[in-house]
Amino acid sequence: MNNEKEKVLDEWLVLNCQQGDKKSLELLVERWQVKLMAYAISHLGDRDAAMEVTQNSLISIIKGIRNLKDPVSYPKWAYQILIRRINDWLRKEIRWRNTHQTGEQDVISNTKSGSIQVNGVPNFLQALDPEISNLVRLFYLEGFSIKEISELLDIPVGTVKSRLYYARKKLTTLIEDNSHE
Repeated sequence: MNNEKEKVLDEWLVLNCQQGDKKSLELLVERWQVKLMAYAISHLGDRDAAMEVTQNSLISIIKGIRNLKDPVSYPKWAYQILIRRINDWLRKEIRWRNTHQTGEQDVISNTKSGSIQVNGVPNFLQALDPEISNLVRLFYLEGFSIKEISELLDIPVGTVKSRLYYARKKLTTLIEDNSHE
């Protein structure tokens, strides 16, 4: 989270929410719904699933906000809830697919470089391991610092740094290989 004004506003809204201010809660949800939804869409690739996961996350956030001990940690706390809901949804989806194999073909293909194409458009993040792709999204798209990602995912700072380094190298190779196809 790079913008200090945004952080201060979120902290102030959380404090007011904890004191029962419904307007602050509405504003906090409005501000974060878009961010959480965008992250869920990028992670799940399905708008309807992302909407369901985001709504479930927001319900948990609303129910638990009074118990949040440190308002400064709201972004990390909110994303932890969202990530747990995403993982729950993925596990449920995998179980459903395993029991209801339909044989339907998606319009997804692999390129020579290993990137994934959805309807002909390369999506290089999907070519990365899911945990690496998650780190890239959190760092570059969501603006979390390395330390915040370390705390959010409960992994050492050095691991976050090395995985981001690996991801940059892999993405560079994928992009270069794709440009030669």
